[in-house]
Amino acid sequence: MHPPAAPDNEFAEECQTSPAAAADRMGYIKNRMQWCGTYRIDAVNIDPKRPGFMAMNFVVIGYGRDDGVRDLHFFLRPMSVVFFGSLTAADSLSFGIDCYHDTPGCSASDDHRRTLGEWLGHAATGTWTQFVLSSDADPDESDKIRFHPFAIQYQFKNLLPNYVREDNGVGEPLDYYVRCDSADYFDNRTAACIFHDVLPHLIYPVLNADGSDSPVKEVAQHIQDAFKNPNETRPYRLDGYKNIPGNYDAATQTNYLQRVRYQGPEWQENRAEKDRACQGEWPYTDTGIPPEERPTDGQDCDEYPFASTLQGTAARRFRLMPVDFSVRAVSATQNRSAGSQLPNFYRDDRILYGENDYFWVQIVPRDAGTADGPDISVASKVEGAEGQPIQLYATMKNTAGTPSIAWTVEGTDANDPGATCSFDNPHILQPKITCNDDGVYQATLTVDDGTHAPVSRSTQVTVHNVPPQVSITSPTPWQVFRVGTPVQVTAPFTDAANDTHTCEVSWDDSTTTQSVPTDRVCNQTHTFTSAGMYTIEVAVTDDDGGTGTAEVMVIVYDPKGGFITEGGVITSPAGAFPANPEHIGKLHVQATVKYLPGENGPVPGNGRIAADLEGGEMRLQSTGLEWLVVAPSGKLAAKGVGTVGGQAGFGFLFYGEDDPDGLRLVVWRLGGNTIPNDQIIYDNYPSNYDLDESSLTTMTSGSVQIHN
Repeated sequence: MHPPAAPDNEFAEECQTSPAAAADRMGYIKNRMQWCGTYRIDAVNIDPKRPGFMAMNFVVIGYGRDDGVRDLHFFLRPMSVVFFGSLTAADSLSFGIDCYHDTPGCSASDDHRRTLGEWLGHAATGTWTQFVLSSDADPDESDKIRFHPFAIQYQFKNLLPNYVREDNGVGEPLDYYVRCDSADYFDNRTAACIFHDVLPHLIYPVLNADGSDSPVKEVAQHIQDAFKNPNETRPYRLDGYKNIPGNYDAATQTNYLQRVRYQGPEWQENRAEKDRACQGEWPYTDTGIPPEERPTDGQDCDEYPFASTLQGTAARRFRLMPVDFSVRAVSATQNRSAGSQLPNFYRDDRILYGENDYFWVQIVPRDAGTADGPDISVASKVEGAEGQPIQLYATMKNTAGTPSIAWTVEGTDANDPGATCSFDNPHILQPKITCNDDGVYQATLTVDDGTHAPVSRSTQVTVHNVPPQVSITSPTPWQVFRVGTPVQVTAPFTDAANDTHTCEVSWDDSTTTQSVPTDRVCNQTHTFTSAGMYTIEVAVTDDDGGTGTAEVMVIVYDPKGGFITEGGVITSPAGAFPANPEHIGKLHVQATVKYLPGENGPVPGNGRIAADLEGGEMRLQSTGLEWLVVAPSGKLAAKGVGTVGGQAGFGFLFYGEDDPDGLRLVVWRLGGNTIPNDQIIYDNYPSNYDLDESSLTTMTSGSVQIHN
């Protein structure tokens, strides 16, 4: 077997609905070649000014191989991704399947980092991300065997300290190992890697799924009697209770079986001892099979444990092992049918010789099949966000014809009144469910095949509250107002249908106002009494405590608030001039900006700003001014347009402060945008554009003066 290019849908669905896959870190080991687990991680931004949340449920599927290559392939896919607030689609999350503690001989492929938006897309499209774990042969061990623990590693948002992360074992070593070997007795399957800590077991059914006799019935009944009533099987043991090993249904660390080489010395001893017991020869003259029960035409003498095991018939006499055996005459056809399954089991489950491996045998009353009626499974838990579709996961087997499928949902008493959910199609196996409010719901799948009693299974649906998504349509960014002019804020928002809301507007002048929105729009008005650059924040809070925010900066000028003069020099730091990012030199700036008497603004009637970066690399000359802000705090800002090196098409912002004297100059290509954009050609101190938050470079000579 070699790993597929992507997991097959049947196993993926089986894993997503398996209780074992979600129960603990160990996950669900279907067999030695297939493993999977479902996990959850979340992160909460604990910064009270920027709350945010993300949660991801994901499935990891692993495939071993026995085609001569020593590696395992893992595939990861999100089942659901939820994020809101300060955690956005642009934030990143990486995953890796790593060799835990760098165990010798183990190597892993690179981690994969994607944005939350990309992981969300993978959940929607069912896209898998692949990882490989490889193992080098150990020349000092039999079969060149190595064992490796592995772990699912993740890193969220570069592990910023103001994020709290929770998980269910992700990042810790899984509670078992993978095993890789280079055994030379599997024909052309010269190397393999498998999931070791499953209990490999050979299954023999007594009956077929339809109730008819299985082709190994007599062998299955023989082994079943050996497990349940060992002292009633031949040869009798006269000095105590018979201990017959290998019962999967009572598996322990001591009752296992171990494989030995076909036709090797142990195998030959076992065959000879079996014949003695079957024919009543010494030492089984009185305890072996009596003449009337010995095999006749069409029968074989069947032994258990098998001749190809260390615990076989000769184990107690020749190997001094505290185990016993059983022999019985059975159908030769059935005995050989059962025997033909044994080498296939050894090959497919990669059972190694001797102490390197253990296995067991399980006897089942009947094979599973449609006679048992529908066999359905659902994921024990799913989660998502209110107002957004959440995928449900279910599998169905053993159905005849076309059974009816129906999903229903009910909430809990703790949910808000009016909270409801709906399915995109309640009559398919894996629909999507959408709920209009946060809470916990129970979705139930019922399948009826018309023959057996209907079968139902339920999954818990956890729906997270999503904060309102807020936008501001008025005022527009960098809109200019005169002191004393009312500023109207209009902020529409969206949210799940069942929530109610309150609005709070922080005006950035120590004033906050509240209101109840109408038709999901916040409308408030405020009048600024002094000049400044104000970042207005609108916060909309729903009835579950979720808050969404949006902000916009406005310019408030006062034509009577004073004017500025400036002349001086700063040291322009590296990085200030992107065209030559290593340049360090002097920046000479001269500025005079004032409103003339009687002017209403916002354009100042008098002034100019000029700047010259040492070496002539950047010469700015203003050709027009747009506004001047002189704040009571002693800071100032002016905006305008100008030429750089004699070429038009540039905007600029000039910031200053007169105590201590400092300045900041921002120059950008205008293009189609009159405010700073991604075409910055000069900025000596990149920082916030709000005057209160903008950082300035201290002047080495000259001064900034504010005149009243």
